[in-house]
Amino acid sequence: MTRRLAIALCAAGCAAALGPAAAPAATPAPTITFFSPRQAEIGTVVTVRGRHYLPGIGRTTLVFLAPSGGPAIFVKADSSTRTRLKVRVPARLLSHLNSADGELQRTRFRLRVVARRAGERFTPARSSLTVIPPANSPGAPDPVDPTDPAAPQDCDADGQLNADDQNDDNDLLGDEQESRLGTQLCNADSDADGLEDGYEFYAARDLNLKAVPYPGKRPYPNALDGSDRNLDFDGDGLTLADEHELWVFSGKRFDPAQADTPQAAGSPLFYSDGTQRSAPADSGGQPAFRSAEFGVTMFEGPTFTNRVPFRSPAYPQELDQDGDGQYSDDERDADRDGLTNHDESHGDLLRAAWDGSLAQRCDPSVPDYGSKAAEADPTAAPTERNSQSVYWGPYNFDDIRFLEPSFVSADTDGDSLLDGEDDQDHDDVPNVYELEFRCEDPDFGGPVRNVHPYNPCAPRQDSRSCRRFIPLD
Repeated sequence: MTRRLAIALCAAGCAAALGPAAAPAATPAPTITFFSPRQAEIGTVVTVRGRHYLPGIGRTTLVFLAPSGGPAIFVKADSSTRTRLKVRVPARLLSHLNSADGELQRTRFRLRVVARRAGERFTPARSSLTVIPPANSPGAPDPVDPTDPAAPQDCDADGQLNADDQNDDNDLLGDEQESRLGTQLCNADSDADGLEDGYEFYAARDLNLKAVPYPGKRPYPNALDGSDRNLDFDGDGLTLADEHELWVFSGKRFDPAQADTPQAAGSPLFYSDGTQRSAPADSGGQPAFRSAEFGVTMFEGPTFTNRVPFRSPAYPQELDQDGDGQYSDDERDADRDGLTNHDESHGDLLRAAWDGSLAQRCDPSVPDYGSKAAEADPTAAPTERNSQSVYWGPYNFDDIRFLEPSFVSADTDGDSLLDGEDDQDHDDVPNVYELEFRCEDPDFGGPVRNVHPYNPCAPRQDSRSCRRFIPLD
């Protein structure tokens, strides 16, 4: 037994002695504990610190609430870790700045973070971000008081005053329609859950076979229910918030001709949480892999010892996981990086999906050394702390080297390689291949071979990034 393996087995046994893991808690709300700078001009990057953010580009949103009580402004983070995000103050805030004597004034905006769920509250007014107007801003629209009915207003800043605009907030719903539904005419997100009213309206109609004007209560996407963003109404593994984010990322594509056709024909929304097949003919297409351009190679073969040029799987067949010739929203590839939407948001390219489960999934007959259950009953099924040499022991999946890809960023780490061809644990097996468990049946003479996108020691302990020394803690 090697020294490394002995240390790994010891670590596994020590972990087992601590008792079973606690049951997973409910999704925690993101928080804000600090932000800097406290005063910022338009275009300034603000760093926000807190907890429960989503790592990656554009996966966490910072919400700015104007003091006038107007619509909240949602801005996706330029970058984010689990505890820190960076957002550039958008020019859209200019129209919400206070004014005096025709001059824009410093204005405080309350902040709130939306990740897997919305933060429970906005920052207090006295502890919020002060936005500084530019010294000379002739292009800024004149601020208006939304409580003054005599003031000319243009809620969606499209150049058409509300009095002449049939859709004041540009949310796919006309003013007359919003008046009937009870949603706000001058706020594209009436329930402040980060999802546009019109999106929730049409997703609900998709879920209800488009048979009625609008099923305005539960259990449907509801523009007046701020608690539904993390529900998966159509059962494709993507939440309402996920599919809204994909819809926004894809350019908010909307086809009015689909609005009243049967659900089987698709959805008017390019991504809808009311049907699994919003656009069943769309796969995202062939990814524009650049490995050949950069001379990137990879290991392949039964024992991953053959170094060859990167070989792209066949697309779009690679995405069609159930082989039905259509592409459900989870199978589609919105950012065209070679990985399905679900794999990058909730599936096997998240760290949690691989945490401790590799060895038993590949070979359940392998005993679990160090497990109290195994000591009490040698015939018991192995637990997830398997430390056999086929899998290089417990590993710290919070290691900062291991970046989770994003389903709305084709190149999450910015190295010019798409996430599918990239190799986030740097062991020369690309993500698109490590995504799949590859366990050859020993009964047919093949070895058990393990791949793991967050373990640089699987499948090769001699990879260029496998740690030489496994930490004891």
